Amino acid sequence: MNSIDNTRVYMRSLATRKSRTELSEGVGDGVEVLQAAGFDLIIVETAGIGQGDAEIVDLVDLSIYVMTPEFGAPSQLEKIDMLDLPT
Repeated sequence: MNSIDNTRVYMRSLATRKSRTELSEGVGDGVEVLQAAGFDLIIVETAGIGQGDAEIVDLVDLSIYVMTPEFGAPSQLEKIDMLDLPT
């Protein structure tokens, strides 16, 4: 991501600074600022599966769960209902 050189791409990391939450307290305000600045597509990445609840769904139009090959056993995901959350 550090190699992106485009004035229409803005990237910012926001630490959660506390456990059991997936988003920084400033994410909602940050999304509003980027919308006001005219960004067409805003992607918000959360801390990941099992790190918190689903508070991201209140801030976005569409939630997408991206699974990598090393995601672990499918039964573990089913236990925490993450397979059904993005639908």
